[in-house]
Amino acid sequence: MKKSKRLLPVQKLNKMREDDAAKMVGFARQEVIKQEEQLQGLIQYREEYQASITVGSSPTGQQLQDFHSFLISLNIAIDQQESKLLEVRGQLEDTINQWEKAHGKLKVMSKLITRYEAEEDVCENRNEQKIIDDLPKRDKAGGQQFKL
Repeated sequence: MKKSKRLLPVQKLNKMREDDAAKMVGFARQEVIKQEEQLQGLIQYREEYQASITVGSSPTGQQLQDFHSFLISLNIAIDQQESKLLEVRGQLEDTINQWEKAHGKLKVMSKLITRYEAEEDVCENRNEQKIIDDLPKRDKAGGQQFKL
């Protein structure tokens, strides 16, 4: 079996790994988008909530205290969401690196197979040429004719 043919299962495995890594990048990107949307939703809600207290009638002391406590809770939630967003962005970066590694291995294997195929073609052409060159010698020596 030719070298290039023996490497095809390895190339197929590398292709499957690259495809899996690409899917993981897609999932990680979707998660980043989801976390960004959640962060934007919290920020927008905080802005609307702050605007609602300034538009309304003059609040009592208890209402102001409740308002302030809730804003603190919202700010904590926003900070936590920002942390979560940083985490999933880091995971996205990791999955992109894994895909790049898998893609690089596939690319190297493809180039190697291409090189082996080219070498095999050259070798095959030499052998064919040698047979063709030897035909007249065999013809004279044995009186036999060979058909190609």
